[in-house]
Amino acid sequence: MKHALNYNWSFIPKFNDEYIKSIPQGVISVDLPHNMVDFPFNYFDEKDFDSVGTYFREIVFSKVLESDKFVLRFGGVNNSFTLYVNSQLVGTFTRPYMEENIDITKYVVEGNNLIVVCVNGSEKVNAPPFGNTVDYFPFSGIYREVTLFVYNALDIIDVKVTANHLGQIEVNPDIRNINKVDYSVNYEVYEGTKLIASSIEHNFTVENPKLWSVNNPNLYNLVTTITANKDVKQYVSVFGFRSAVFLSDGFFLNGEYTPLVGLNRHETYPYVGAAATSFLQFYDVVKLKNLGVNYVRCSHYPPSRAFLDACDFLGLMVINEVPGWQYIGDEAWRKIHLQNIETMINRDFNRPSIIAWSIRINESADHPFYEECHKLAKALDPVRATTGTRNFTNSELFEDIYSYNDFSHDGTNKGLLAKRKVTKSKKPYIVSENNGHMYPTKPFDNPLILESHTKRHLAVLDSFFGDKNIVGVSPWCMHDYYTHHEFGSGDKICYHGVLDIYREPKPAAYVYTSNLTSDPVLFPLFRGDNGDLPESKLYKTMVLSNASYIDLYKDDEVVKRYYPRRDLYKHLPHPPFIIDTFISDNFKSTIKFSKRDRKKIAKLLNYAALNNFSRLSLWQKLQLGWLIVKYRLKWDNLVELWFLNVVGWGDKSSGYTLVGYNDEDIEIIRKRIENTTTTTYEIELLKNELVNTDTFDTTIVTIRSLSPYRNHYDFSPVSVVVTGPLKVYGPEIQNLHAGVLNVYVRSINTTGRGTITIGVGGTIKTFNVEIK
Repeated sequence: MKHALNYNWSFIPKFNDEYIKSIPQGVISVDLPHNMVDFPFNYFDEKDFDSVGTYFREIVFSKVLESDKFVLRFGGVNNSFTLYVNSQLVGTFTRPYMEENIDITKYVVEGNNLIVVCVNGSEKVNAPPFGNTVDYFPFSGIYREVTLFVYNALDIIDVKVTANHLGQIEVNPDIRNINKVDYSVNYEVYEGTKLIASSIEHNFTVENPKLWSVNNPNLYNLVTTITANKDVKQYVSVFGFRSAVFLSDGFFLNGEYTPLVGLNRHETYPYVGAAATSFLQFYDVVKLKNLGVNYVRCSHYPPSRAFLDACDFLGLMVINEVPGWQYIGDEAWRKIHLQNIETMINRDFNRPSIIAWSIRINESADHPFYEECHKLAKALDPVRATTGTRNFTNSELFEDIYSYNDFSHDGTNKGLLAKRKVTKSKKPYIVSENNGHMYPTKPFDNPLILESHTKRHLAVLDSFFGDKNIVGVSPWCMHDYYTHHEFGSGDKICYHGVLDIYREPKPAAYVYTSNLTSDPVLFPLFRGDNGDLPESKLYKTMVLSNASYIDLYKDDEVVKRYYPRRDLYKHLPHPPFIIDTFISDNFKSTIKFSKRDRKKIAKLLNYAALNNFSRLSLWQKLQLGWLIVKYRLKWDNLVELWFLNVVGWGDKSSGYTLVGYNDEDIEIIRKRIENTTTTTYEIELLKNELVNTDTFDTTIVTIRSLSPYRNHYDFSPVSVVVTGPLKVYGPEIQNLHAGVLNVYVRSINTTGRGTITIGVGGTIKTFNVEIK
């Protein structure tokens, strides 16, 4: 029997030996998942997390049978914890980021039971990933769910399911049978509520199964039933039919060649830390799917069960990874790493989304140790591929896939190294990281930095799609993330993502959507803010789009038709468009020029707009001089031409429009670019119904400052007020982050109705929320 234990905990931010006997005065009521230390958006003090806190939970058992087994599952506690049950020490557990299943049977009594958990947030623990400073921040607390399992004398502990694309199933149940009674086993496979197969054998076949894939993530339920006289127990396992095969010339999902394009992901959020609910985990998968990637590398620790549930359900492939980062410790440390491999594989064995296990310590070498790791992984799961990341070339390789962090691209060279320059192995080759720290980019950086960041991702993907010897690529990384002061930008944030820390897109995100999704995409990197650029010039810029061609309009006049620059990016499905002409023959002027001269002037204006008048060639200067003489132009006339057509000072109506067309010459998307003086605030609630289940639920209010695009330099204060059974993560006054803010709001363990009121820049909006 399974009991969720996530509500009605008590917490105090310290520990005393007396706490193991009874709940002290001064505790606060908390629910799980829980972050032990409140922290600001950035510039927090890392020492605050090097602290101790104590959690208390009372459980009442009306009956305790001698044959029962009681197991407490902690989904994740950082960074170590000591468990007491009824004043008795159960043990100290030091496996950050990992699930712990703890047998508390001998400590349990009928009636009241007191669970006490003393959590230590210190990173000075002899366990992966620690030993040296890691480039991510763990936060502290019981940051994932807690569950109690009560197993009877005859019970089902777990069921492992192996299912391939041919419909063949192998079932391995873990049965508790302490009295050695005779029992029968029956397996039933359900597609939704429809029974499609049953068997009493551990190996059987389902005819014509619907395969799990990225676009059609078909899932099935296996119901395992054991029967001994009138004692019946059932266990439900979710699984999918599919094959995932890595070969040197590509990855094949269900026999179909599938280039693997993914991103690395961390699991922390503003004000939430690592204590994210199932909904936030689910929404991260939605964000990844919207980007168009087909897999995620779980850097550098296994994610929550909820995240992987969403990957199974929505169709996102996963390379799961054990904790680690550039350090291998002593024998005790290594033993924990081996335990972590076993825990990871056993926990996530049935998931069709997982295509490989990453079992090495990230960017660390140890020949005999990795040989042992590989043997263990293959013993636990002979079917899935193994891999592990290194940042050095020509490494030994025990795993099935050679994974390498290729940071060779500097913005001027090829995006990725050829496989032969990294390894002589004939095994499949994946680029597990690239970009990232090579060019940190904030969402509020100027347009030239944002464009350079975008070009780096374009270069990497172009190299990948042009090299069949590279099976997969997962650039660093999905989103900006929290880290230690030795890394990042000094404010405890690494700005390495294609999304910002709130999971809102930077321009580089559109490299992925334009190349990997089918919905129309048209994103101009030019915002129309000339004053944000050196010398207030225009400049050659990019448009990221999956249109077949685009027309650029200045007001209502076509300036130029553009086509994807396949000469620059030969291998991308949808190369970017390079906009190099902003001024048409129909430029604005109070002087009447001939049609022929208008063409000359347009070229001169356009060149000067992109390069400055001081850089005109001798021939261009002669042309301009001739035009000045011919039309008796004065300095004021030239200034007027410049302001009307390049700078646009004082022209409130001027702007550009981009129109994208498909191969059938049908308009599919349109975007307006203009420098307006009006700011509007778009405020949206993601969902207005929160459902308390095993733990509380979460919603997101998104506030965007627009004019008409994201105002990257808007950090306005935002007030957040809630009523009813709701609670805001973070302070009641938060700030836009480069023009966007996601406010995370959670439910409290009661039903009812509440409101969320957002105030920003004179705009106030209230949402009604129902809590069930």
